[in-house]
Amino acid sequence: MTGVNAGISCVLKRLRGGKEDVQSSMAAAFGSGAVFTLVSSSGTGMAPPNLAANALSSGLLFALMQGGLFKLGEKFSKPPTKEEDVLYTKTRGMLTSLGLHNYEKNFKSGFLTDTTLPLLTDSALRDVKIPPGPRLLIIDHIQREAELNNGKGARRTFLENAHNMFSIQIHHGGIFHKYPSRRYVDGHVDIFDMVGIELFNVIALNKMVSQLGYIGESEPLFYNYLRPLSSLDEGLYPLACDDEVCCLATLVRSFKLLKVYREHGFTIVNS
Repeated sequence: MTGVNAGISCVLKRLRGGKEDVQSSMAAAFGSGAVFTLVSSSGTGMAPPNLAANALSSGLLFALMQGGLFKLGEKFSKPPTKEEDVLYTKTRGMLTSLGLHNYEKNFKSGFLTDTTLPLLTDSALRDVKIPPGPRLLIIDHIQREAELNNGKGARRTFLENAHNMFSIQIHHGGIFHKYPSRRYVDGHVDIFDMVGIELFNVIALNKMVSQLGYIGESEPLFYNYLRPLSSLDEGLYPLACDDEVCCLATLVRSFKLLKVYREHGFTIVNS
């Protein structure tokens, strides 16, 4: 009877790809019970009238008993501890996303915990008996994850420094008219983005202006910045020295677009 049970279990395990569960266990027990009834009846020298029904009943009884014992064993078998589970949280998530969750036991057998994921190599995965195909998928996933994290790190660095960055809108090539209200006419507008206030000064502003085509001019230049939320009549301030750049810098944390007006040869802003 034990041999029949083991034989049926072995066949079912092969047919089901190595899976062993309560259904396989009950099927093997059913076969054992049925064979037990047939063998017992043949020992008496005469077949009982309801041999098939008796074999079926015995098989069902054995199957139910074996199913109950299997479930009882599952219930009292030692589950993985929470501490062990925590060590493989990222690993489990990675394997599940790749459809390779069956290989979690391989990682555990080799103590390949979450902290070892960035260090994984093909040989390490081979040592825990993971086939070539899944190994390629796992290595590719880890490499892509590393590239993504590097990108996030760069973005995090940018966001940390963003409070010191601003855009400068330069109005140039025009002149101010004072009446009926001050306005800048006949000019052009260009914007320079990603300007770091810690590196910004009048020399840097001159370099920006030179990129706009104002090279080799002998006439003096005058810069004025417009304080945000102000009009040209009352919100223009000179931008000619480091102290005035420091005043501009105080606005950068709250306002990311600052306007600068360029005058050629002479200024009428303070006249």
